[in-house]
Amino acid sequence: ARFRALFTLRNLGGPAAIEWISRAFEDDSALLKHELAYCLGQMQDERAIPVLIDVLQNICQEPMVRHEAGEALGAIGNPKVLDILKQYSEDPVVEVAETCQLAVKRLEWFQ
Repeated sequence: ARFRALFTLRNLGGPAAIEWISRAFEDDSALLKHELAYCLGQMQDERAIPVLIDVLQNICQEPMVRHEAGEALGAIGNPKVLDILKQYSEDPVVEVAETCQLAVKRLEWFQ
């Protein structure tokens, strides 16, 4: 039911959907939180950027969740996130670092 609600919110889009999705990052399920970040990236709505940056910066989040937040930031495609992605390209968690490196390359290629 949670995943169905998530995908419905993703399809609806807009600020209210982003708000509801962002609240679910407090859940215990790493798989759900991974999908939350993935859906925010798919929505390609720049209003999701602050939420995704918070997730990326939160070292209490699971590596796969932080990795997906970095990937989603790259997918949204706004160059204003380049500095934060470059910073986390040096993250001690290799999955996070490598994803941020790829996101940086993607954004630089599109510029």
